[in-house]
Amino acid sequence: MKKVKFASFSSAIIMIVTGLVIGCRNDIVENEIKENYVTPYADTELLDSIANTDGFIHWKVARFFALNDLDDHRTENSWADAWLSEYPLVIYNTETGNPRYYEFRILKANKEVGAISCAVDKGEGSPVQYVLPFVHSIGRKTSRLVGNNTGKLVDRGYPSRLLAQDRKSVV
Repeated sequence: MKKVKFASFSSAIIMIVTGLVIGCRNDIVENEIKENYVTPYADTELLDSIANTDGFIHWKVARFFALNDLDDHRTENSWADAWLSEYPLVIYNTETGNPRYYEFRILKANKEVGAISCAVDKGEGSPVQYVLPFVHSIGRKTSRLVGNNTGKLVDRGYPSRLLAQDRKSVV
């Protein structure tokens, strides 16, 4: 029977474990960047500024109502193992420029499979405005516009379509 030197064996194990850790870590970072890049979720600074506006609903309250509706629609939409995005997209009123909807995405197996839209303005009526068994894809151009604050998602044609408006036009 051949003896294996302890130093070379332990070095090999360290190299394998390091390779696995680095490989897994890179995959996680890529997925996070890719997901955040395509879906321009609002950041807490924007959400808090909306929440501090008189007459607007705090996004965490809206999320509470969205979670309740998610539970109510799990069976009919096959959302048994789904969860709600932590942050929403903010969709603005085309005419007034004010925030109109918080759109929380339904996630299942790391894919967006639906959405629940809640009113931002207390005067809109019911907190939950739409439960959508689909999501609108957001292209890279639109994501960049929204992410760079040079554009915003607007309610023209919503919920059947989701458009973004930059300073010049609607895309």
